[in-house]
Amino acid sequence: MRCALAIGAFDPTGRTGVAADLRVFEALGVPGLALVTRLQVDADDGAERRHLTPPRFLAAQLDALAREFPIGAVRLGELERAPHAAVLVERIRRRALPNVVMDMRLLDREGRATLPNRVLALVREGLPPAAVLALGALDELRRLAGAGDAAVVEECAAQCRRWGLPAVLHWKSDRITLHTAAGPLVCATASTGSCTAEGAEGRRGSCFSPVLIPRSPAPSAVRISPARAACSAAVTAYLARGECLETAVRLAAEYTP
Repeated sequence: MRCALAIGAFDPTGRTGVAADLRVFEALGVPGLALVTRLQVDADDGAERRHLTPPRFLAAQLDALAREFPIGAVRLGELERAPHAAVLVERIRRRALPNVVMDMRLLDREGRATLPNRVLALVREGLPPAAVLALGALDELRRLAGAGDAAVVEECAAQCRRWGLPAVLHWKSDRITLHTAAGPLVCATASTGSCTAEGAEGRRGSCFSPVLIPRSPAPSAVRISPARAACSAAVTAYLARGECLETAVRLAAEYTP
């Protein structure tokens, strides 16, 4: 069986980061691998202490994993600085790693960008066609797409498709919507337990059908919510198992940590 690779921070509590991703992979029966981009310790007052992994060591980690294990999907949870991003993007391309799911924190508590434009440029130019999905709140998708502050999610998704990203998953407090390269939009309203397919008129015959996704709180501007991180890790696991993107999202929606 192919493995799922988690790229991100290591939190010694195991509540977040690659340790949490590995638990999801194990629960879904997928061999898990981890590449640590930084060590972090969260204090009780909310402060973080960080130690970044040197870029050359990132490359060595990924090379060692790719040589020894068949990697079927990657959850990209953290990118720190341009040298780190450049190394990861280059190695992902060199090793031809498939099914990259991007679930990166792009805004801080005040809504300020956490990644410089150079890092986002590296992602846009270097990850396609390996990247298959990006998750985020609307402000994050605007940042990722390079869209204006007034852009709606459909415009962000269209802009992402122009640089080669097939799909985005938009997170809100009361619903989650999947935008694909083919155009259909799948919606789930968890508060009522019902599902609707928005924009379905004129799209009959599509292979897409409503997906029920458990409601989770809106992700904070400073940290990705555990529910969102678990869902993206589950999508990664199912992609590693050989499922198509729509099926992976559907199955991940049913996963409860």
